[in-house]
Amino acid sequence: MGSIAAYIQEAQRNALIPMEALQEEMPEVDEAQKSLAELLSDVNVVELVTPTGVAMSKKGEAYPLETYKEEWLREAEAGRWQDPVFHYNMELAEKVAGRRSELNAIYDSLAMMLGITHSQLEKLRLRLLLNRVSSALGATYLASGILYGDDRAALGGSIMRYNRFAQTRGIGWQDLVEWARIGLEDLRDDCVILGERKITIQQESALRKMKLDAREIAKWFEFAVSQYGFDYAVEVDTEAAAIDVRETSSAGYPRIVIPASRKMHGLKLVTLVRHEIDCHARDSANGRELLWGLGGGALRAEDDVIYEGHAMTAEYAMLRDCTCESPRQALPWYTLAIAGASAGMPFSKVAEEVYKLRLHVGSKKATALKGAWTTTRRVFRGISDARNPYGYAFWKDKAYLQGTLEVGDLYDAGLSHWAELGSFELDELVEIARVVKFRPEDLVHPDLNTAGMVLEKLLG
Repeated sequence: MGSIAAYIQEAQRNALIPMEALQEEMPEVDEAQKSLAELLSDVNVVELVTPTGVAMSKKGEAYPLETYKEEWLREAEAGRWQDPVFHYNMELAEKVAGRRSELNAIYDSLAMMLGITHSQLEKLRLRLLLNRVSSALGATYLASGILYGDDRAALGGSIMRYNRFAQTRGIGWQDLVEWARIGLEDLRDDCVILGERKITIQQESALRKMKLDAREIAKWFEFAVSQYGFDYAVEVDTEAAAIDVRETSSAGYPRIVIPASRKMHGLKLVTLVRHEIDCHARDSANGRELLWGLGGGALRAEDDVIYEGHAMTAEYAMLRDCTCESPRQALPWYTLAIAGASAGMPFSKVAEEVYKLRLHVGSKKATALKGAWTTTRRVFRGISDARNPYGYAFWKDKAYLQGTLEVGDLYDAGLSHWAELGSFELDELVEIARVVKFRPEDLVHPDLNTAGMVLEKLLG
């Protein structure tokens, strides 16, 4: 395995078909894809694995997640690290698990078409669609695990959904863990000053003093979305745990959710607009419009490596542009927590280890505790028994560190437009590159930098 950029460069040398040729009709494939998209339009795995509450281990009583979090933090501060018992939306789990037979039927139909077609483009599209069905089947196994409290089945679904073992190009898992350890040591260094800041120290201070609640955040997100003309609904959500661009949702339409309790300052808002709108929403829109609708919406890839890598790279660049400082890299935590969980560590032990590592790099005690909870909760999403007897991990969040490294290679090779194509797995990008000649000018939605527009408006 090696740099994804090198694989794409090599593949593009023999690609002859222009991007516009992908618009030709394939009636049978179109019909199968339509059925698949409809089947997945209300399936969102983040919604599926987000706990609705937690049972306290001592009393067995169900608590709202935020209430339990405060109790957990108090206990952890006293040195009593707990393994939660998470509760999930069982109605949603049952609905997702129930899609398996229909997905298997679509898979068989697509596989049959692939076996008889002689069209290079049709073969490419069918292989991408088969990947989507396999990923969706992973979600059904994850849902079954949640529904029946079977963490072994949930683990299989997490691995299947997020391409844990199938990747053949790009950074391997053990190398990624090593990168995380190196990044952890880098966190101990003083902040590096890079170039010249684009806003004054006084302007930065003013941005940091702003206190924006969820409704104000939503207003600015709506402004950014409107600049592109996208069809996302921006909604304040009482159940969401994080700001999230959801191509699919139980509501049945694409939405950007803002947790009702979320607050932030102005500089954080600017970097998040860069991450969520200029990257996630825009990349998905490009994918939907360029490659048969397979890079966005219900049929985007779920391993998120390039998708998250592009967003993190742009977010950090925005922060550097504003402050001329190198951001303190937060990405190692997810990777190291996944490594611990997949090795069989319980929730309590993973959280304690993350806490100690955060203290080691200079975090304050309260910050380290909150960070340990947030990181560990994300990595254990989808599990019932947080004592973790099967080495469960929710593999999605390995994408942040890996994606940043992979996208850095694309930028260095002059291939940044491949990070804007939509959400595709690394191996899929190479497969596309072998067939389709893709140029920067092919992008339907070029970068408008709406984060910069928000920055100007905040500064008046």
